[in-house]
Amino acid sequence: MYSNDLAPLINVIYKRYKEYKHLDDFRKGIISKAMKKYKLSTVSTLTQLIKTAMDAGDVGLVTSLLAIKDSEDKRVALVESIEEVANLLYNYFINSDESYEFLVPDFMDFTEEDEEYYKDIKDCYEAVERDICIDSIKVNELPQCAMLVIYDCGFPIFYDGNPFKISKDMLRELTKGSAKPSINLAGNSDIYDIGDVEDYYEEDDYYEDGEEF
Repeated sequence: MYSNDLAPLINVIYKRYKEYKHLDDFRKGIISKAMKKYKLSTVSTLTQLIKTAMDAGDVGLVTSLLAIKDSEDKRVALVESIEEVANLLYNYFINSDESYEFLVPDFMDFTEEDEEYYKDIKDCYEAVERDICIDSIKVNELPQCAMLVIYDCGFPIFYDGNPFKISKDMLRELTKGSAKPSINLAGNSDIYDIGDVEDYYEEDDYYEDGEEF
């Protein structure tokens, strides 16, 4: 599998992204419902949409819209923290030979607040090679495992912490959302059951561990 120093950062992003996605999907669903109900093509602000629903006396929709408004600060904070940690993880991974020693803190328990973890290491990256935004991040989940995709890098997530062979068909689903037709996979051949390397590269243009397949 990948080295232990990656795990805390992956776990932080995974948990926070799922929380963000829940809030964002709820937000988009309610706003879409409101716009469709009142036949609105554009809405300038959430406040305007709330006023429209209040004028129509739609108590249920008003309640949902107010819930969105109340959670907006939390959603924005989640986006900011996800992007910060994703930048650390991405730039650590693509520069691992240079920055490995700086990204392994003295404690690996991960029982403290994750802010304390990446506060100790974020100074290693004064110059970020690629600025990762929330749109460059995706979590693909299957019943067996998941994968965190950050731009053109993939980080497998095993729910019980025990790695197993990820098949070629599973990998197709898990790597959706990569910014490029190729993807750098964290880990090694022990967790990727992709058969013949050259055939796999020719068909799917994937990369593993930064090496061309």
